[in-house]
Amino acid sequence: MEAVVDASVVVKWLVEEEGSERALRLRDRYIDGKIEIIAPELITFEVLNALRYEGAVHGG
Repeated sequence: MEAVVDASVVVKWLVEEEGSERALRLRDRYIDGKIEIIAPELITFEVLNALRYEGAVHGG
């Protein structure tokens, strides 16, 4: 089984907000080898940008 995730899902792994529990269950299924996760090529940049606006990442 495959799941396609976007930055909002990955941010929920790192920041507790509405929907985090569901996102964490998805992550745990991936860790347990039950699913495969597919993500956009630029997801790293999208997540970092979202975290910056959440106040979780502080620029130099």
